[in-house]
Amino acid sequence: KLGQPKLRKHLILRIILTPSCYLECDWGPCPEDWIQLRKSCYLFSKDKKNWHDSKKTCAALKSSLLWIDSKEEEDFIVLFSIFAWIGLTCIGPGSSWKWESGTAFSSHRRTFIETKRGGNYVYQSGKYVFENNCEGLRLFIYKQRTH
Repeated sequence: KLGQPKLRKHLILRIILTPSCYLECDWGPCPEDWIQLRKSCYLFSKDKKNWHDSKKTCAALKSSLLWIDSKEEEDFIVLFSIFAWIGLTCIGPGSSWKWESGTAFSSHRRTFIETKRGGNYVYQSGKYVFENNCEGLRLFIYKQRTH
């Protein structure tokens, strides 16, 4: 049963997402407080961590840092304008950017911004993704497939 603050948050998310989701959003088998789009569940962290600790925290909940595998999913995630770690890395000189799932990064609606600090890890906000080192403390986005 949802308490007043959780109910309010849930209703606000439904009001915000419903016009853009239509029938694609499902409020079904995801854990409480997670948001579902088709066969994936998403959770936005409340705590800030570095990239590696964010990844470990996701694994502890049987999830991963966000990876995007469709234009529809990218359009959905762009709606959320929070600075958050995602599962996109570039390991080694001359390597290409890859999602934690191993697939190559491609973007339909996003602008990739190289920061002065540089780095092999990425955080996002809305339609922007930022290259950075892994040590900054940021929120992060969990992703989990539904069963």
